[in-house]
Amino acid sequence: MSKPILSGVVAMIALVGAGAWVLDAGAAPKADCEQGYEPPRPDPKWTEVFSDSDNDPDVPTGVLIEAPAGTTTCKGSMAKGVSCEARGPATLRVTIQDHVFFKVPANRTASLTLSKQGELTCTLKAT
Repeated sequence: MSKPILSGVVAMIALVGAGAWVLDAGAAPKADCEQGYEPPRPDPKWTEVFSDSDNDPDVPTGVLIEAPAGTTTCKGSMAKGVSCEARGPATLRVTIQDHVFFKVPANRTASLTLSKQGELTCTLKAT
């Protein structure tokens, strides 16, 4: 390959790479929420933001989602799936059989989802 063509290819690769970086830099980073089984200290004043039961008479299953007042909104049902948005700083307490705590740091928003199959996820994004 001649030197002018090679220089043009290198310049094009550099421009494409820089364009991809700019596109990627605009996307909000996502990360999993910090999860634990120990309650935060001091224990926040919990407010019920969502509860539902599958009403199965043989093996009843229910979910209770609690958070500090004004931080979290939820919608859905156990039959269709539950989705919540939480603004940090906050800790969400999710009770299905045991308490599970999800920490949402300041200046972040969390998307908490409970699928109809019972899979629980919490993902962070920048606010």
